[in-house]
Amino acid sequence: MATNRAVLITGCDSGFGHQLAIECDRLGFHVFAGVLNADLNGAQELTRVCSQRLQVLKMDVTDPTDVVNGIKQIECSGLPLWAVVNNAGIAMNAPIEWGFDVQELNDTFSVNVFGAVRVTKQSLPLLRRSMGRIINISSIAGRTTFNGLCFYSMSKHAIRSFSDGLRKEVENLKIKVITIEPVLYRTPITDWTLMKTTLDRVWDQTPEDVKCVFSDNYRNSFEKSSQRVLKASRNQTKEVIDIIIKAIILKEPQNIYKCGGLLDFLVTFPFPTVNSKQNLQLVWSDEFDDKGLDPNKWQVEDEWLTGNCRGNHIGQLNCNVNQSENLQSRDGCLAITATRHKKKGFNKEYNSAKITTRQSWTYGRFEIRAALPTGKMLRPALYMSPMNSGQWALTGQIDIMTNIQTQSFGNGVHFSASPSIYKPDNYEYFTNASLNDFHTYAIEWSESRVGGIFFPNQVLELSDFYDWECSALILDYIRVYQWTDNQVVHSFNNTDDRTSSLDICLDVIRTNSGVYDDTYPERAKT
Repeated sequence: MATNRAVLITGCDSGFGHQLAIECDRLGFHVFAGVLNADLNGAQELTRVCSQRLQVLKMDVTDPTDVVNGIKQIECSGLPLWAVVNNAGIAMNAPIEWGFDVQELNDTFSVNVFGAVRVTKQSLPLLRRSMGRIINISSIAGRTTFNGLCFYSMSKHAIRSFSDGLRKEVENLKIKVITIEPVLYRTPITDWTLMKTTLDRVWDQTPEDVKCVFSDNYRNSFEKSSQRVLKASRNQTKEVIDIIIKAIILKEPQNIYKCGGLLDFLVTFPFPTVNSKQNLQLVWSDEFDDKGLDPNKWQVEDEWLTGNCRGNHIGQLNCNVNQSENLQSRDGCLAITATRHKKKGFNKEYNSAKITTRQSWTYGRFEIRAALPTGKMLRPALYMSPMNSGQWALTGQIDIMTNIQTQSFGNGVHFSASPSIYKPDNYEYFTNASLNDFHTYAIEWSESRVGGIFFPNQVLELSDFYDWECSALILDYIRVYQWTDNQVVHSFNNTDDRTSSLDICLDVIRTNSGVYDDTYPERAKT
């Protein structure tokens, strides 16, 4: 299929473009690799490792002359231009108010948007002849705006709109338009050293009257938050390359491809903001470094009813707790385990555990890093219960994470009287990750909003937990943050029905058939 077909890829100096150029050359395409500087290492490496089919083009997408000359060179080759991959892009991570005027916005749009449009317009005459395709690299940032990456998110949203509009215009010409939306991957655009250099430059260009608004603590918090986000980026860049190759070679590619396993939900990352209400401080935590459960921080429920489960899971079960068996500490973590004692019947057949914080809070950020168990009839849950709720869930229950044997989890808010009205957000784990991996689940709760946060982590750092005999909900840490001007509520008997404690439990539920799996509750081996 690749024989005598040309592919133009912009931004081949490094990252996705560089890897894609090598892969397309390997597949037999005649690759025209657009680079910003043909004398630098990225371009020279392409010449060294690829076949003579690959040609390096100096193509600064912000320079109309470069683009016109590059397209003329492709036309003079006599090869049909089968695909144009608009990959060139930059990212600037800084608050909107920093920098000089709107220079950073201009720079971002000049490359990410105007550059893609410029290359596309010059390529369309050749694509009409070949009935080829245009592949635009957008981002998950085009669907949700990350704090600190506003200009980048704006540009990627613009690319989505550009793709959607162009697709309608060229459909009758048999030209396909495909959008690729990766999540965060480790490429030079996400290199912290380069991002820090850019951040410092933008700060230096910021007017003095604006600098006075931002404290040193704010800047430090912003940098730390940026680094935490980068740590969540994926290493498997080949996932993106494989998707782009599909878009190039498939006869009927999809209009939109998402890379990394995230579907249509919002992923938000915590950054400090100028408003003092957004300045979070740690007010409570348990790192589970001590032996056993700290009785000053937690109370253990002796017995509880697991509640009703809809869908394929129904019924209520009473659970008892044996603290030495169901609450165990190891390697700086706490494990809540579930064990079965009888083969038949449903009443008090299981031991498990439910723990509740002795302190309670109104508003804040509640963050839990945990690995979920494998085993039928298990429902791990992290949620917040109001202290004076009366009838469940009349005054609301905030679910940070609930899971029932699937590769997804939910969070949301229960409200109104029973049957509860539930407004969930459903999340799916990244490709090649699972509920057994350690992830950070969090909720930010303010007077006007409850929002879910998910920090994926593909590395299971404590694999030795897998040789435990029982299924376990493993807790690495729990942290509570509140805004600096918000009154911290510690009263266990507070009369404000918004004051809520944290509840963590591993429920055991029964299925419609009422048949138990004899292998339960063993945890999957890795």
